[in-house]
Amino acid sequence: MKQNLPTRHVSICETWILLKQIKDCISRKTFLECLGVGPSQENRYCLPPTHDDHRRNPIDRVRLLVTALAAKDGYDLANTLVNHIAEPLSCRLAPIRSPVPDKRELLDECIDDYCAKTKLDEMIRAGDSVETVMQQADRCKREIDETIVLYREKSKDLGRF
Repeated sequence: MKQNLPTRHVSICETWILLKQIKDCISRKTFLECLGVGPSQENRYCLPPTHDDHRRNPIDRVRLLVTALAAKDGYDLANTLVNHIAEPLSCRLAPIRSPVPDKRELLDECIDDYCAKTKLDEMIRAGDSVETVMQQADRCKREIDETIVLYREKSKDLGRF
């Protein structure tokens, strides 16, 4: 399965400004407790990167971690991490690009779907952890999406659209 690589800039976010806004929203005390830092580190996180005393903040560090995972074929782990962060908002990660089929023939893509779905069903029957099952479900959905993209391409070629 071919993975979508991270985009350079889908949205531009100055994380040090975002952290200042978060601190103002939730209170300084809650901010310090959530991050487990003291006032001096708090100030460093909320400084622009050009400042001499700036330190890489937790948001930037997590983004680096996700980028490193994606670059080392750790897409599923990166996906799980982002989904874990988004869960309090009742959200899950969704690709912003169309999937790229990794097969040329529709039947081969359908076989990928079947294999992914069969593995999902086996994991559920075996009682695997919810997070592991959800990772496989995401893989299964991506495989199906790849099949649909290829089907649409093939249909256009045959004049069915």
